[in-house]
Amino acid sequence: MPSEKTSPYFVGIDVSKDTLDVFIRPLQTSWKVDNKAFGPLVKKLKKLEPELIVLEATGGYEIGVLEALSQAGLRVYREHPLKVYHHAKGRGKLAKTDRLDASTLAHYAECFAKDIVLR
Repeated sequence: MPSEKTSPYFVGIDVSKDTLDVFIRPLQTSWKVDNKAFGPLVKKLKKLEPELIVLEATGGYEIGVLEALSQAGLRVYREHPLKVYHHAKGRGKLAKTDRLDASTLAHYAECFAKDIVLR
């Protein structure tokens, strides 16, 4: 990761029952972590100081990571999956893998960071 922040970072996290797929724009970096061990993820993301982190509502599997990131003072937003789906569809990105979903969420974060109001 660069030592100087040259542009804002946007993070997408695809949540499943057991894992989190994380994607960072514009670094185009991705990795997978356990959906229970949030400490290392929070630490890594705090260093980046992302502009916005977006994840989808996934029937409750997202609650733990959402709370961990929020409590760490990171700007995190849970979006309705249908909005993200239509965003992907508009870009012609309909392939479904966890990494691609995380990438789409990061792009969504980048596009709508100024419009999203956190609760």
